[in-house]
Amino acid sequence: MKEYKLSKDSNETFLVDSDPCKVIESYLESLPSKGEPWIETQNRSGKLTRIYHGVCPYCNNPTFLVGYETRNNNSSVPYMRHYKKSVPLLAEYNETAYRTCILASGNFSSFGDLSKNRKKTDPLSTQILNTVKSQLDRIFYILEQDTSIYFSPNQKIQMLRDYLSASGYNYSSSYINNLPWTFANVLKAKNLYYQRIKANSDVDKVLSLLKNIRLDPIEKTDLKRINSDGQSFINLFCEFRNLKIDKKSGEQSIDFRIYTKTKNSIDEIYKKAIQINLTRFTNLINIKRSDYQQNKWEKMKAKIDDIM
Repeated sequence: MKEYKLSKDSNETFLVDSDPCKVIESYLESLPSKGEPWIETQNRSGKLTRIYHGVCPYCNNPTFLVGYETRNNNSSVPYMRHYKKSVPLLAEYNETAYRTCILASGNFSSFGDLSKNRKKTDPLSTQILNTVKSQLDRIFYILEQDTSIYFSPNQKIQMLRDYLSASGYNYSSSYINNLPWTFANVLKAKNLYYQRIKANSDVDKVLSLLKNIRLDPIEKTDLKRINSDGQSFINLFCEFRNLKIDKKSGEQSIDFRIYTKTKNSIDEIYKKAIQINLTRFTNLINIKRSDYQQNKWEKMKAKIDDIM
């Protein structure tokens, strides 16, 4: 896996440096102290060997750093692997949790499969549901930054309703680190009529070429509103699909696309492969909202409390 935590109860996540020459230094810099339980010394055939531990952000099992010592041209980049033993003061090994962990290499084939779900009683599903409730504004902030599309407050609440109806929190490929993108992944395509886009973005440039829509600048902002040209109804949709994990690097990605739809055809007009930064969301939710952000959040939270 690409990421690790330093305790079971933390949501702060760190990335494994892909450079084998720098990975140990980077790992050591993430530690609160350079000793147990994160660094374990073992005697292997008379030679003292250090093992560098972390915690899996999905199943909370112990992990250890591999891929930085003996290397050849076919070696993968350094990564964390599940450690199938308990590490005192860090994490106890749970075989059942490991077998269902989507970050275990044996489960990569089902990563991104929308039909695969956790049990409703799984603690991770409860954690995700609570995080959606308390961080929905941050989820949409990241989606807006990645897509240049800014959904209206009412559309955001409707998307939350759709997410709850689909029991998206049970989606087996979803965990805290990739929550914004898996939140969007479980939703059906959304109509973009009257939604806002960032001016001068790639999306703006593509939509400006369509004949049946009008992009109206919004005063005192750098946004435009998608509107009808007055002659026809807009059948313009967006969706997130094709969530993937790279088997070698552990990096995740998802495709975002915009398309037009008629009775006879679906025409893709824009597509973007989004590389998922697996510490971006956890870093964001650990930052206090500004007064302005808190005021906007309180308004959204009041609507969330009515349905959750």
